Amino acid sequence: SNDDESFKIRHVFSAFTGLPRVLRLVWSTQPFFTLILGLLNLLRGFTPALTVVVTKYLIDSVVTAIHTHIITPVLWFVVLQLAVTLLDRLLSTLSNIVQQLLQERVSNRVQLLILEKANTLDLAFFENSEFYDKLRRAAEEANYKPVMMVAELYDLGRTVVTLASMLF
Repeated sequence: SNDDESFKIRHVFSAFTGLPRVLRLVWSTQPFFTLILGLLNLLRGFTPALTVVVTKYLIDSVVTAIHTHIITPVLWFVVLQLAVTLLDRLLSTLSNIVQQLLQERVSNRVQLLILEKANTLDLAFFENSEFYDKLRRAAEEANYKPVMMVAELYDLGRTVVTLASMLF
């Protein structure tokens, strides 16, 4: 069991070693979408803390309204809470759209790179089943893996921003 864990940890570190190449590929394909995807994730990292702050003020306004019998401040915080929730949903939707557009562009670029490389190869390479399998796997994984890796990195960053914003 311990051998299995070290094997998995090695795979994690080997995945991280390929990350700079993947980032360069995605960035060079579409820098604008890559940047926007990162910014959207960064903004989404702050929405949980914003929700907590608004909820605190909402609860405080409810307590005050119970004593003063004035509910107008409560309504404002309810509307603010709705606005924060809608903002998070909007950022999430925009992030998904940008990620899909980026994925399409990167996929097309990688497919083109594969075709260009395949065009330079001898016919004997294509008769080798191991080479052909690698080529086919690369073409299939190009559809989702590079952008998925960048998106997961951004998700990790968003989680760190959320954690930091909740602590401070």
